[in-house]
Amino acid sequence: MSQSTAMSQSTATDQNHLVPETLDPHALPLHGIRLIEASAGTGKTYTIANLYLRILLGHGSDKTQHETPLTVDQILVVTFTEAATGELRDRIRARIHQTRDDFIAGKSSDPFIQQLIEDMDQPEQCQALLLAAEQQMDEAAIFTIHGFCQRMLKQHAFESGTLFSSELITDTEPMLQLSAADYWRRHFYPLEKPLVKLIRNLWKTPNDLLSHVRSWLPLSDLKLAGDQVPESMEEFNRVYLSPASELKTLWQNDQDTIADLLRNCGLRKDRKPLKRLGQMNSFLASDDLIPNLEKDSWEIYGTEVLQKSLLKTGKLPEHPIFRKIDEFLDLPLSLKEALQGLITRDALQHIKHQLTQLKASRYQLSFDDLLTNLANALFPEGNPEGNLEGNCEEKAGDGELLAQAIRSQYRIAMIDEFQDTDPLQYRIFNKIYMEGGDPGVGLFMIGDPKQAIYAFRGADIFTYMQARQQVHSHYTLATNWRSSDAMVSAVNTVFQHSPSPFIYNDSIPFEPVHPSPEAAQKRLYHKGEALPAMTLWLQQPVDGPTINAERYLDTMSQATATEINRLLTAADRGNCQIHNGDRQTPLQPGDIAVLVRSGRHGQKIREALAAQNIASIYLSNQDSVLAAREASDLEKVLQACLQPTSERVLKAALATTLFHLDARALDALNVDEQAWESAVEEFTHYGELWQKKASCPCYASLSSNGKSPNDCSHSRMGNGV
Repeated sequence: MSQSTAMSQSTATDQNHLVPETLDPHALPLHGIRLIEASAGTGKTYTIANLYLRILLGHGSDKTQHETPLTVDQILVVTFTEAATGELRDRIRARIHQTRDDFIAGKSSDPFIQQLIEDMDQPEQCQALLLAAEQQMDEAAIFTIHGFCQRMLKQHAFESGTLFSSELITDTEPMLQLSAADYWRRHFYPLEKPLVKLIRNLWKTPNDLLSHVRSWLPLSDLKLAGDQVPESMEEFNRVYLSPASELKTLWQNDQDTIADLLRNCGLRKDRKPLKRLGQMNSFLASDDLIPNLEKDSWEIYGTEVLQKSLLKTGKLPEHPIFRKIDEFLDLPLSLKEALQGLITRDALQHIKHQLTQLKASRYQLSFDDLLTNLANALFPEGNPEGNLEGNCEEKAGDGELLAQAIRSQYRIAMIDEFQDTDPLQYRIFNKIYMEGGDPGVGLFMIGDPKQAIYAFRGADIFTYMQARQQVHSHYTLATNWRSSDAMVSAVNTVFQHSPSPFIYNDSIPFEPVHPSPEAAQKRLYHKGEALPAMTLWLQQPVDGPTINAERYLDTMSQATATEINRLLTAADRGNCQIHNGDRQTPLQPGDIAVLVRSGRHGQKIREALAAQNIASIYLSNQDSVLAAREASDLEKVLQACLQPTSERVLKAALATTLFHLDARALDALNVDEQAWESAVEEFTHYGELWQKKASCPCYASLSSNGKSPNDCSHSRMGNGV
């Protein structure tokens, strides 16, 4: 095996700011902890597949190669979605097949594979390794993060303390609702009516409370910020509820005197203290404890507001109630904030604990439990950064034994989309690969730091920043292989215009990328002229009323649709083409994407496009399939199969768009008895088939195995189809 040039590790200009090395995939050391930053279009998946090839072949110099060639079941690849897992598996399989064919041929058109062929001294052995890897790809350790955790818990059940018989469930909603209802009954039913009324102003039902805390339930180390929220309901009653009740009682007992003082002290009649007196009378006659749940419920009768409401000749009214109101307003939190904070914290703890108990009693695990239980097993003495809680009956005696077992099983791990890693996931891999002190293992974290800001999909920017500071072998993919050189230059210009585009500049700086050698040949041409890669549209000033958000949205939606229409019309006439080297293709609707901030914005764009007869698809549509017109039509057809002799039901089914019958054919059902009888007979036959399949003893087992019910012997008997 020839010697490859080892790459130096990343350097640091100061203690915080790391300058990454440009990655050379042939020379990257295949051991140690390494961070690879890859912007969109820079060949992240291609790089993962190439590193995978090197690990399989044992490629590299004495300093860069792994200790021994690994098989596909010894190389862990983790990503975050099932779709990404399938794509990675297919890409790696295809890459292995291509490499083996090129080794057999002795040459390759792919520069990376060609370099491998030149570096490896025993091509026959390489061919054998690649063939074995390709044949073994179904056993490859390419998982989602949850799939990895599930496999580790099952394979190392004794070390992790996981039950062998636990069932993985995908929907915990019924148990969450049950847990929320249990909390509601236990904590709210015994309370006095005034306090219950306050709570009902915050959440009408247990499901409302569940919706309020839902986004925090998966977080393992969540802590309530600040120390001013009452520790218990008793403290809340003493600090907040009793003063509120005392205020109301004091006002009730001297209502007329207080009202006279306010009317005669020189207050402006158009200010709240006088305007609200009528509402105060209604409040005093009710069982409410405060006028409303806003902080200014009593604030309008505090000294500050009264002083601002006085005429020049006015004088503040003197009564003990106003001193009590000032004391109440000086409390650390408003009544609403204190109550909401207290219940949020207690409800979170109760619902999480109750959910854990329910799953344990049913021997069930959720996806979140897979992560939490593996972390529990790795940290049996508790997590130093927060308590972990999961559905795990026992704790392993020594988390290091489990970490060592996983390291022995997977000597190298590659974490794809690392920017989406949350703190719990990072602690798991940190424990296994960073804290083990094993120089022979490798952990490669590949991700785009600029996407670490996407908290809505689970990313945690501070986890990424922590990893970036801990890892000193730091690389970057510097070439964009997807975009044109003009687009790459435009994006670089926009982000380099700001001295700190991502705020945390020391941890997430903007690293400009370079266009590929072929990027200069990619252009969109309109009437023979290349269009700019990036154009900024600004709303021009308009005469008349100031433009509001809705008018702005309508204007820009219309402008967007008009521009798309213009380009597509030009393409139909041969005047708008995409040039990619020597290949020229007309611009197609599928080449155009419109990014929007919300579903409402997307609907506006779709309406504007539809008005110009341009069809579009909203890729982020989250509407239920049952809400579609086709679902309603299918329901009518199924009803007709069950009730074929019902004239109303059958005609409703035949009138759906699924049958595409015109008015003349539908009218024939009213006047042509033979046509009607034929339709009844047809749907009767459908109903019989339905009943036969439903009662077939083979149906359930065949369907669960992915086979067609037609494969059973019963459906081949008689008139079965």
